[in-house]
Amino acid sequence: MLQIIPLVLGLKVKKIFKLLTSRQKIKDSCKFSLFVALFGFVYKACLCLFRRIALKFCGTEAETDRLAAPLAGFVAGFTLSLDSPFRRQFVAVLALSRFIETSLNLAEGHETIPKVAYKDFYMWLAANLLT
Repeated sequence: MLQIIPLVLGLKVKKIFKLLTSRQKIKDSCKFSLFVALFGFVYKACLCLFRRIALKFCGTEAETDRLAAPLAGFVAGFTLSLDSPFRRQFVAVLALSRFIETSLNLAEGHETIPKVAYKDFYMWLAANLLT
């Protein structure tokens, strides 16, 4: 959909209309919408179900949430199979980068690794040098 921006700026109305009414683009948008809706629904439904089950075994709500949230996220991740392969790779790269950032922040917070000034810049530099 970002390919429409230069066309809007150039006011090429006929080409914009053709892109917006393309059967393939509409199908892709519907698949993405279905994925987002199902992901949210499956996550919340599993979270409630797992909380109910875990509350009987764990006892406290804090322990229940520590168990239920990752399990619900894992199950909801299966809805990604409905989306296009290109977007699956994109979501995987975003999730991996978020995982690395969160892990580093937790390690710094627990003082497992020392705090580094300009950490974000160094991570960006390393990512660009490795690719």
